[in-house]
Amino acid sequence: MFPHWWNRWWALVFSLPVLIALTATFGWLIDGAVHSGQVMRNVDLEGRSVGGVTENELAALVSAEIGPAHLDDIVELRAPGRTITTTASQLGLLVDVEATVDATLSQGRDSGIGPDLVGWTVSFFKTRRADTIYRSDPETLRLYLVTEPAATKAIPVEPSFESVDGRLVVTDGVTGLKIAATPELSSRLEAAASNPQRPIVVKVEWDEARPLFDEDDVEAAIRAARELSAQGIVVTLNNFSEVIRPQTVRRWIVSDDSSGFLVPVFDELRVKRSLEVFLSGLATDPIAPSFAVVEGSSVSIDLGDPVMVCCDGEVAEAMYAVASGEAEGPVQLIARLAEPDGGLGSAEALGVETLVGEFTTNHACCGARVENIHRMADLVRGALILPGDTFSINEFVGERTIENGFVAAGAIEQGHFVEDVGGGVSQFATTIFNAAFFAGLDFTDYQSHSIYISRYPRGREATLGHPAPDLALTNNTPYAMLVWAEYTETSITVQLWSTPYFEVEQTGQSTSRWGPKCTRVDTFRQRTDSDGRVLDDSVFAIYRPGEGLDCFGNKIPDPRG
Repeated sequence: MFPHWWNRWWALVFSLPVLIALTATFGWLIDGAVHSGQVMRNVDLEGRSVGGVTENELAALVSAEIGPAHLDDIVELRAPGRTITTTASQLGLLVDVEATVDATLSQGRDSGIGPDLVGWTVSFFKTRRADTIYRSDPETLRLYLVTEPAATKAIPVEPSFESVDGRLVVTDGVTGLKIAATPELSSRLEAAASNPQRPIVVKVEWDEARPLFDEDDVEAAIRAARELSAQGIVVTLNNFSEVIRPQTVRRWIVSDDSSGFLVPVFDELRVKRSLEVFLSGLATDPIAPSFAVVEGSSVSIDLGDPVMVCCDGEVAEAMYAVASGEAEGPVQLIARLAEPDGGLGSAEALGVETLVGEFTTNHACCGARVENIHRMADLVRGALILPGDTFSINEFVGERTIENGFVAAGAIEQGHFVEDVGGGVSQFATTIFNAAFFAGLDFTDYQSHSIYISRYPRGREATLGHPAPDLALTNNTPYAMLVWAEYTETSITVQLWSTPYFEVEQTGQSTSRWGPKCTRVDTFRQRTDSDGRVLDDSVFAIYRPGEGLDCFGNKIPDPRG
């Protein structure tokens, strides 16, 4: 038997822990009751002491401060060979207010009496930290990865087909690589964001991005393409009609997947190019633009009948509707202007704007030769010499005949004055020769009169015959040259209109013996172009000693007997 005092001491020892436990439990219960609906004592959320804060106050804090503070958190998606840097909000990674509030309120609660009691006791000496909970919005994440170029390493290529020389050729699809918006990626983002370390780093892998369409889709589209080109299509243009044969229709076919389905369509450019060639004979013949001098001071442009080509409107769509049976034929085609402005811009670009060369020669009134000079002027007036082109009077006017509007008049043939149809047109030749001389044109072919005639500039003149001699002028400027002729009863004037390119000056003239009796006259010209380059050249004339004489002074038989 133990002494009585021993029993009393032993009872005291064993009742003290019980008393402490009972006291702690009683305090925990009272504290829990006091904090009912509030965050437990000494709880911290992102550096903020929230102990004793009510649920509503906590929700307001997370919504107004903590959540917005993380919208611009930097997130790095680290894929092999590439890192994409963005923000949490762009990925749809947001603070989950409700979950964060619940997690904070659960601190010190709902873990069981033992753990809760221990945690409450420890809270008097150490702060308990609550976690911020995140959620990832799948749709925002998907949209970001779809629209962010860096999220695709290789774009998938859909299978396609097109007609090549009338045969349908298939190009296989190619699998791409991308970062996919999977539930696993969302979970990784949420877990990484809950870690206080910044930036938020998530490792990702490249996923296969397969084409939408497979072999079955391609085969179905090919079958549909063959049906499209099984029959010809009737088209009409300018009251004419033609049948576009299946072989031609087949050349228009390409694949299209813009609707979300792989289907055959007619390529608009292919259709128009094909029809332009096929129907070119049905279009009206165009009349080229022409130029005219108005009151001697300006140039007007007549666009004539502009070039029309096939076709106006959505031609491929109309053709497809008939080929597929959605509409009945024939297809009514409408020609369109090859140039929307009817060719005005192209005509203006030729640079026919200013008078660059002009010359006038005089003659007696009213003779037959004057009639021929006027006829020549009427035929040549409005001729256009394009840059680099050569203008031959014989080629442009043709042979001077009665049928062509010319009459018999005085002419020179083998050194003799004779009567010939077209006599007198050499005065026109001399006049345009001098206008071209001062406009700076090149003389590709020319010949002077064999006998000097005083109404012409000595050594600077030309004659005409058919088929020779000819007068041919070459336009060596970058602008077109308009030939314009005007006449009175006693004079003929030829003008050349273009854009000024040369400054021209006659720099001299020399006379020398040509053979025993003939005379050669050389006329020298200096041309300075718009870049300051100087070109020196000359023209010449050779004159016989008299009518019917050659350069040796011998008589030449009269060709007319």
